[in-house]
Amino acid sequence: MVPVTTGILPGIAVVADDNWSAQRGRAALTIEWALRPGPAFDSEPFLAALPSACDRAAFKVRYEGDAIAAMEAAASRHDAIYVFPFQAHAPMEPMNCTADVRGDRAEIWAPTQTDVRTIAQVVKVTGLPESAVTLHCVMMGGGFGRRLFSDYHRTGWNTPPLPRQGRRSGRGVAANVYHAGSYLAMVADVSVADDLSDLRVHRLTTIVDCGIALNPLGVIGQTESGITWGLSAALLGKIDFKADAPVQKNFSDYHVMRIGQMPELDTVLLDSGAAPGGFGEHPVPLVAPAIANALFAASGIRVRQLPLRLDQRPA
Repeated sequence: MVPVTTGILPGIAVVADDNWSAQRGRAALTIEWALRPGPAFDSEPFLAALPSACDRAAFKVRYEGDAIAAMEAAASRHDAIYVFPFQAHAPMEPMNCTADVRGDRAEIWAPTQTDVRTIAQVVKVTGLPESAVTLHCVMMGGGFGRRLFSDYHRTGWNTPPLPRQGRRSGRGVAANVYHAGSYLAMVADVSVADDLSDLRVHRLTTIVDCGIALNPLGVIGQTESGITWGLSAALLGKIDFKADAPVQKNFSDYHVMRIGQMPELDTVLLDSGAAPGGFGEHPVPLVAPAIANALFAASGIRVRQLPLRLDQRPA
């Protein structure tokens, strides 16, 4: 056991020669954590208080035009509240890093998405020159960390959703520009039970224009994995806090998408000839709005809170 008192919040690290020994060492520990000073944090009253807090917000993150004047001059206004709960990235591989730091060098093994920033952080922490730092970027067990020019014929947008017995069908679309260099559109096909007891996502079609795709299979893989992450967040993901502690502890009570729940995925890469725009978690923000729009088309219910459930009603 090694007490951890610097660099991160105080904690305990278990160091061993192999995974089994480390797990046995962790299981043998009985840890009593001290609560932080001040009132205990509960997510339910916190989320309930956020709408009124928005009226008092003084920190603006974006300035574009004169929104206040435009709203005051509008013939009609529509107010709606969207609620996004606490969520966990929930990668299958826990966040980790192995470091061998000596007096004159440092060697790091890390599943990182940002090698340059990682090296810079090692230099900052150790005081070593960059030339003395060796970084091995290993495979990631989930990183989670894209111009709209959609081919609607390929998505089947011009054809009605397939009828399903005992269910109402609906189709929804969402679009996104990511980092001003990559454009995506997504179409969701869903069905809703006639008694509104069940929502199922049958197909997600994604149109991607990220410029020249240097690794097309990599872009398709990133799209599918990003959609899977987005589905987990849109349909299942929610972290609750009670008395400063998370209620959901592991995959037994924080659920993510399983193979049997996955819809059909169809990804189309557009060959625009533009310069590469980059790609990563770009499809994630599209999943929830595409499904929510499809849900509205099928049921007439506007759901503005994640995870998407049919027992929610418009705010």
